Amino acid sequence: MIRKLRRKFVLINMSIVTVILAAVFLGLLSMTRAGAVDDSMLVLRRAASNENAVNALSENAMSVQIPFFAVDVDTAGHIVILNGSYYDMADYEAIQSIVAASIRQNEEIGILDEFNLRYYRQTTPFGVRIAYADTSFEQSVTSRFTKSAMIIGGATLLLFFGISVLLARWAVKPVAETWNRQKNFIEDASHELKTPLSVVMSSADMLIGHPDERGERAAQWTQNIKAEAVRMRALVEDMLSLARVENTSAPVQMETVNLSALVTDSALQLEATAYENGKSLEYDITDGVCVCGGKPQLQQLIDNLLTNAIHYSSEKAKIRIALTRHNKKVLFVVENDGEPIPKDRLSHLFERFYRLDGARSSGGCGLGLAIAKGVVERHHGKIWAESENGVNRFVCELPGLPLNACYTLGTSDINENNH
Repeated sequence: MIRKLRRKFVLINMSIVTVILAAVFLGLLSMTRAGAVDDSMLVLRRAASNENAVNALSENAMSVQIPFFAVDVDTAGHIVILNGSYYDMADYEAIQSIVAASIRQNEEIGILDEFNLRYYRQTTPFGVRIAYADTSFEQSVTSRFTKSAMIIGGATLLLFFGISVLLARWAVKPVAETWNRQKNFIEDASHELKTPLSVVMSSADMLIGHPDERGERAAQWTQNIKAEAVRMRALVEDMLSLARVENTSAPVQMETVNLSALVTDSALQLEATAYENGKSLEYDITDGVCVCGGKPQLQQLIDNLLTNAIHYSSEKAKIRIALTRHNKKVLFVVENDGEPIPKDRLSHLFERFYRLDGARSSGGCGLGLAIAKGVVERHHGKIWAESENGVNRFVCELPGLPLNACYTLGTSDINENNH
C-alpha cells in the first residue's frame, strides 16, 4: 500500500509539472512564432511601400536580415521587380512562378509553402504590388526554440522526477510509520490475547468434558478462566487508553492541575502495594507545582510510572519519587534500584508491548510506558529513561505554570486533589 501511495504521489506531482511546463512552453512558442511573423510582416509592408526594407529589422532591434523582394504586376500580367535582397532574384522564371502562385491564392496575406515565402499584396491603380519575405527565419526560430524547449523540458522533468521521489518518501514516511505501528500493534495485541484465550478455552473444555467434577480441579479450572478474563480486560483497557492518548483529534479537557497533589495522592495509594512487595517509597515533592493539562491523563501517567517502578525493581528496593520546578519546566522523576538497562534499549522501552526480557507472559501488557509517553506528548512534554550504577530512572518534563497558578485554584479544588 505504501509503495502504491508513493507512486501515486509521484504520478500526480509529475502530471502537474508536465502540464505546467507544456503550457509555459506552448505559450512561449506561440509568442516566439508571433514575433517572427511580426518581423516578416514589418519587412513586407516596408517593401510593399517601396521603403528601405533592408533596415527594417535593425530599426526593430533585430540583427537578423530576412531575404525579401517586391514586384509590381500590371493588368496585362507584366512583372516589374522593384527591390529586394532575395537570393534567387536572377531566376526570372522562378519569380514568375512565385507571382502566379500568390495571385492564384487571391488573398491579401498568405504563405507559399512550396517556395518557403510569405507574401503581402496591395492593389495599385496599375494592378497589384506584391512583397515577398523568406519564411526560413520563422522556421529556424521555431525549430531552435522547440529543440531548446525539449532539452530544457526533459532535463527539468528528470530533475522534478528525482525531487518528487524524494518528496514522496518524505511525505509518505509518517503514513508508513503509522501503518507499520498499526500493523505491529494488531499483531502484538493478537499475540497477547491468544494465550489467555487458549487458557480460557481449554479450561472451559475441561469443565464441559467433566460436568460431574466438583473438587479442587474444577475450582482450578474456574479460577483459570477468571484470572485470564481479568488479564484480557486489563489488556483491552490499556489498549483503549493508548488509543485515546494517541488520538490527536480527540480533544483533552485542559485545566489547571495541582501536580504536587496528584503525585502525593498516587504515592500514598501505592505505598501499601510497595510494602507488600517488600519495597519502600521515598519521595521529595515540591508543593504548589501546577501544570495545564487533563487531570485523568496525568493521573494515569503518574500511576503507570510508579506501578512500573514497583513491578520491575529488585527485591527490597527503594523507589524514589521527585517533583521539582526547573525554570518554566516541571520535572517528575521516578527511579528504582534494579538490573541495569542497556543503553541501546532505553529508547525502545516506550514502544508498544516491548519487554526487556522478551517474554510476553512475565506480567503486564507492555503498554504502560507507551501510554505514559502518549500522555506526555499530548501535554507537549518529553519523557526519557536513564540507567546507571544499578539505578533505573524515568524522567518526565512538562511545561509548568507560574508559581502563583495553584493559588488560583479554590481551596475546595486543592482539598479534592489531596483526598
